[in-house]
Amino acid sequence: MNKEEILKTIRRCARKLKRTPTFRDLKAAGVGRGVIERRWKGLLNALTAAGVEASGTGFRHPDATWLLDWARVARMLRRIPTVAEYEKIGRFCHTPLHSRFRWTKAPDAFARFAHASGVAQEWKTCWSWWRRVRAWEAGCRSARPGHPRRRGGTGRSMAGRCRWRSCCTSR
Repeated sequence: MNKEEILKTIRRCARKLKRTPTFRDLKAAGVGRGVIERRWKGLLNALTAAGVEASGTGFRHPDATWLLDWARVARMLRRIPTVAEYEKIGRFCHTPLHSRFRWTKAPDAFARFAHASGVAQEWKTCWSWWRRVRAWEAGCRSARPGHPRRRGGTGRSMAGRCRWRSCCTSR
């Protein structure tokens, strides 16, 4: 099997599986691990050469990939997603995103990324509601209906803290 036939087999396997093929998948398709290791020095290089996106366990992604996926979910929901919503709708697990940026800081990280990389114009529709969220966080004590510190709230003691954000401390 020559190089082009192997790359064609990798593409066909990825298309059939609708995901990134593993060594086991490729072996079932007739391409052994040794062939890939000898020619490309690893599965990632072989997938890249075949034009297949390497995603899933064991493949590292740049920060831009995580942030754009988070923003895609936020745009779909028209608000900042919770961890559970991101897990359900997003392409990835929330853990790497959380460990790199902290979940509550993801909007700020995305804003910095968007302005630095020049994609801010594409996401212009999101900035207005992100600004509203930031304004709500800044004035948390009275901004949200049903807030425990607001009149007409739940009346439960929150020990000086807001249950939605940690910015609301007793003063």
